[in-house]
Amino acid sequence: MPGAPEEAGDRRSLLTGFGRRPDAPEQAGTEGHRIVDEAAAGLGWTRVRSPLERPGVVLAALLGFCVLLLIVALVLLL
Repeated sequence: MPGAPEEAGDRRSLLTGFGRRPDAPEQAGTEGHRIVDEAAAGLGWTRVRSPLERPGVVLAALLGFCVLLLIVALVLLL
């Protein structure tokens, strides 16, 4: 069967990320994730996160904090 693990110990993974389209209703996204998860589980696949997801979130938080500090410093100087 295509996509199925070739041996009993062989594992496959489904690389996912996060994100949300502003025009998509919340229920449609939840239903879509469920459909994909069920199909992947049927093939023996597991869901894993992108290796760049966590560093990207940390970097965005640090940059946001730096911008906030810059704005506060500019307000205090004025």
